[in-house]
Amino acid sequence: MEYFLHAFVNSATWTNTALWTAQFMGKGPYMSRKLWEWSKAYIEDWENLLLSKNSQEWTDSQIEDEDLKEKLCIHLQSLGKYVTASAIVDYLTKLDI
Repeated sequence: MEYFLHAFVNSATWTNTALWTAQFMGKGPYMSRKLWEWSKAYIEDWENLLLSKNSQEWTDSQIEDEDLKEKLCIHLQSLGKYVTASAIVDYLTKLDI
């Protein structure tokens, strides 16, 4: 959904962007429709976020992943004593994380 909304800002049509994003993810038209639904629900209510899939279980947050938690803690410690919320967001938006 994040990729879709970012791409839509720079794109011409909702339909083409949803299909392109689904194809980028290696999925087809079904995922394209789901991206529409999820994004519309999120736009209507910003509290309406998808759950993330961690391992084989659906959870509220990926921060429960011990490896991710450890990497994040190490990164934040490397920044020194003045850490901001945007530092966490910036770190988590990196493609390799």
